[in-house]
Amino acid sequence: MKKNNIFLTLLAIFLLIGCSTYDPKYREGEPTENFEYPTDKKIEKSFYLLGDGGYSPPGGSSEGLIALKNYMDSVKVSDNYTILLGDNIYPVGMPPKDSPEREAAEYRLDAQLDAFEKYEGKVVVVPGNHDWYNEGINGLERQKKIFTV
Repeated sequence: MKKNNIFLTLLAIFLLIGCSTYDPKYREGEPTENFEYPTDKKIEKSFYLLGDGGYSPPGGSSEGLIALKNYMDSVKVSDNYTILLGDNIYPVGMPPKDSPEREAAEYRLDAQLDAFEKYEGKVVVVPGNHDWYNEGINGLERQKKIFTV
């Protein structure tokens, strides 16, 4: 029985190695080099994704938010989408109003909102695991009130 297991294992390894290749495979007629974007095409919509934007230092903004704001200010195209991919407030979401962490949490949201001052597109906010850590739905509702002001 032990010999059969060793034999079957070796056979499976040889089959997998024998069927593998290290060279790229292309469909016939596809270009194999010079994959540039066609210059005769116009971009209809752009989607900008930002994850973990909720960790801005006190009195400042994270490097990702600064880069996003600079880019958004330079792009004057409406009807684009920006999606905040969660973890909008570190470390534990939006605390209640009487919490000592509330001011820092509000600042982190304001830093994100500041990145979209001149932006003419749509912003979609998706909650992340850190946003859920403060009382689940209740914490998300508190966060939603600030985003929809």
